[in-house]
Amino acid sequence: MKAGDSMYDTKLLDIAGNVHHLADFKGKYLLVDFWSFGCGPCHASIPELKEIAEKLERKLAVVSLSSDTKKIWEKATEYFKMTGNNFSDLKEDRGIYAHYGVAGIPHYVLISPDGIVKSAWTGYGTGSIKSKLRELTGLTIED
Repeated sequence: MKAGDSMYDTKLLDIAGNVHHLADFKGKYLLVDFWSFGCGPCHASIPELKEIAEKLERKLAVVSLSSDTKKIWEKATEYFKMTGNNFSDLKEDRGIYAHYGVAGIPHYVLISPDGIVKSAWTGYGTGSIKSKLRELTGLTIED
């Protein structure tokens, strides 16, 4: 998927098995974080993602999508004490990952409040997500 495309949506599950959809977050920006427990940069990005989710919750939702097996995803959720929007379609890299063209992780997709893909990028460095959000939306954690 590329900028200008309508977001792809599918049934996503949380750890408890409840069903969610990306469309549930329409009306605010949506940052989709594609990650895996075996990815070092994914580990490094978690504190920044938590801070963004907490401080921008009125304007932006962060949805983390795991490509791990259910067993590893459950272990990672416990390890990182993940709260918030931590989902999986349980298809590893064949479901929603394939639809968004994720080839490397961490991979981020920013979706506008009306459901249009604004941008997608791969990789993480300290502060890079905050910087990208500021560049693409004008949102900062000081808002």
